[in-house]
Amino acid sequence: MLRAPDEAKLVLAGYGTDPLIERFWTNQHREDLIEQVASLEFDLVLAPNYSVYGNQPRFEHLLNIKRNALIAARLAEAGVPVVPNIYWYRRIDLERQLEWIRREQVAAVAVNLQTFRSKADWAMATDGLRFIAAELPSATRVFATGCSRPGRISFLRELFEDLVLVSQNAQAYARHGAVMTPEGRKQTYGRTEDLFFANVRFYARLMEGPITHG
Repeated sequence: MLRAPDEAKLVLAGYGTDPLIERFWTNQHREDLIEQVASLEFDLVLAPNYSVYGNQPRFEHLLNIKRNALIAARLAEAGVPVVPNIYWYRRIDLERQLEWIRREQVAAVAVNLQTFRSKADWAMATDGLRFIAAELPSATRVFATGCSRPGRISFLRELFEDLVLVSQNAQAYARHGAVMTPEGRKQTYGRTEDLFFANVRFYARLMEGPITHG
């Protein structure tokens, strides 16, 4: 359907609204969803992500952290080249997951930052991200999703040398007639596809240019 050239790499990002992700979990066996994903032969799959929210009971934190590991393991067993998600609320959550990553020599991990929106949330996220950067094996690549602000992207680049940025902002802004600029979102006019490529180029410059703070 995409008519992508043969040399293009197609990546499935398993992120969405909580009801969608929950339906994937509920129906994974009944509808053979793991096998269906495997049959599509993506070059890489970022595993479905089960979030950890501060207002959840502690049991829910642990349950969703385990579900992130299980869904990635099941995809891997089906032959899917998969990147597991790591999520945390307390330092011990990261310690356990990083021990597993080192033991299993995991090639790449994904960190979903979509839920860290406020300054207070981001401050909590930065503590965890610094710990991940200090303890993660140097050969493990990091995929960061849900981060679109230039200052935050610079922070991630400073921490992780082998960083892959995943963001839907390039598409979302273009569909609403907007482009990203150093000053923020700018409403403009043009074809959606032209605005999309302008936004992709903006993010490419952020990933390739000098690291700035702010």
